[in-house]
Amino acid sequence: MNQIEREDCEGEVEVFKAAADPCRLRILKLLKEGELCVCEIMAALKKPQSSTSHHLSILREAGLVKERRDGKWSYYRLADGAAIEMIKHARALKKNSN
Repeated sequence: MNQIEREDCEGEVEVFKAAADPCRLRILKLLKEGELCVCEIMAALKKPQSSTSHHLSILREAGLVKERRDGKWSYYRLADGAAIEMIKHARALKKNSN
């Protein structure tokens, strides 16, 4: 059997850690409807700008969201449909475990 190196898992671990936070999961679910301005995300989460930006930064670094700047405004969208598929699979796994 092949040994799996720790480095082989680091990217996946980063993605799972980013999506595991309840606030960040809510952001991903918000963005499945399309691109949103940071101010819209803040309002939906009822979180301050600093907290919202921190969570978005983690999601961006994990490759789950993309940022677009327009002047002093930042807009976020899902990097691709894989994030939503990951959420659907997580829901299905939990449902099937009951």
